Amino acid sequence: MSYPTQTSKLLGIALFLLLFFLSSVLTVRAAAQVTLTGVEKQELIGSTRITWYFSQLPDFEVEHSGQRVDLLLKDVWLSSQLRRLPEDETVVKILLAQKHRDLLASLLLRRPPPQVATEVKTDPARVVMDLYWAGVRGARPGVAFRIADMPARKAGKQATEYQQQSPWADNWREFFRAYRTGWRLSLRLQYSLPPLPALVTDPGNPLWPLQQFAADGKWLSLLRGSSKLNDLTEQQTYVRDLLIAEAQIRTEAIEAAMARLQALHALQGPQQARVDYLTAYGQAHSGQPFIALLNLQEKLPGLPAGQQFTTFSRLLAAETALAAKQFKRALGYLLDSESGWPAELLPLVALRTADAQAGLDLLETAVASYKQLEEESGLFDRDPYSCNLAAYSAYRVGDYTFASRLYRTLNEQIKEQPGADLVQFALGSSAYASGDLKWGLIGLQKASLEWPGTAGGDRAELRLIDHQLLTGGDLKMAKAASDYGQLGQQASTRQVREE
Repeated sequence: MSYPTQTSKLLGIALFLLLFFLSSVLTVRAAAQVTLTGVEKQELIGSTRITWYFSQLPDFEVEHSGQRVDLLLKDVWLSSQLRRLPEDETVVKILLAQKHRDLLASLLLRRPPPQVATEVKTDPARVVMDLYWAGVRGARPGVAFRIADMPARKAGKQATEYQQQSPWADNWREFFRAYRTGWRLSLRLQYSLPPLPALVTDPGNPLWPLQQFAADGKWLSLLRGSSKLNDLTEQQTYVRDLLIAEAQIRTEAIEAAMARLQALHALQGPQQARVDYLTAYGQAHSGQPFIALLNLQEKLPGLPAGQQFTTFSRLLAAETALAAKQFKRALGYLLDSESGWPAELLPLVALRTADAQAGLDLLETAVASYKQLEEESGLFDRDPYSCNLAAYSAYRVGDYTFASRLYRTLNEQIKEQPGADLVQFALGSSAYASGDLKWGLIGLQKASLEWPGTAGGDRAELRLIDHQLLTGGDLKMAKAASDYGQLGQQASTRQVREE
């Protein structure tokens, strides 16, 4: 009788299989660990957008109460490389707390938002949270049916009313005029940071190698080399920290740079103008143009005329005013007769002047300046903000050929980014309006096919129906009428936005 032996063998095999299965499951879970890798903030008109980036999409819950918004992330861990957002005029602090396998992210706000909307996005995996500071209507402003990469709204009574009757019902001419030219695409301004004056001029100074790295733009080498310097005097330590702060700003380590600059500011050393300028740049670059502008307005009157940091600070003040949509103030800084702009900054100053003029609706003057600047090598290629303003201004004044060239440049810059659908529509529309029907129709068809249901896709579809109506006979006219009706039926299931 060998039953006990066989039973023990079976139990051993079963135990082995169970342990093997458990180890496999634990390995898979460990490999699939989700981490919070980054947090970004963007100030929009009437709202603030907080974007949370993950290694892969997690399960989460959102709770909103007064001046606090809690994001509970299930089975999520905190990345050691995460850079937290600094305090500003909207977000006081972000608190992160690990609770067993869950991560709690709490936003402490300066005032309670009436509404918080959250949406999941992929590629990269992220959760987009919009904090609305003003009362939210049931329908978004605009002509098309939805804006790409914006969170969904819950339809309420007012949205239902918009679905029953179009706000354009008594003025269809205005509708067709608006959908052709009434698109607005807001792109973030990229602030200018020109080469700064040398801090070290003596080759015998132990900081001379760091200065050479700065002159060559080798900022990571500067950061690595700074850690090898020892036995520096107090003044040499001050200069080293200034060089490190600039290197950190230029390598996007803004939070570390701001902490170092704050310590340097407390010293009130001989390079205080440089410290103040870099601090204002860091504030603007981290999404706080209003704070940067206020600080620059306070410092500029005390800076001597004609010095480099006075000039740099005035240009930065103009750019922060542009970012804050204070176009008249920006133009005042740019046209200041005391600025004495150096020759290397003149093209950039002319570009920002045209940006301010476009913001003030001085479109013909702005477009004339933009056309002169088109010959500057790569100027629009490096600046999507100005390229967008120039293209839209050119379209509105009827210079469709120039607008088409600029939209082609912009289309290459923001591929697969929010607003790409509108840029593709504008590219096709401007080419069509300039008389290049072939490329115009190709551009419109691409917008309609690749971005269906977006602001750009719907505008392109309407424009293609227009073309069919204008170029066809009776049969095509009947087909166009049917297409208009079909588009109207589709609109009845979506919120129709008013301009």
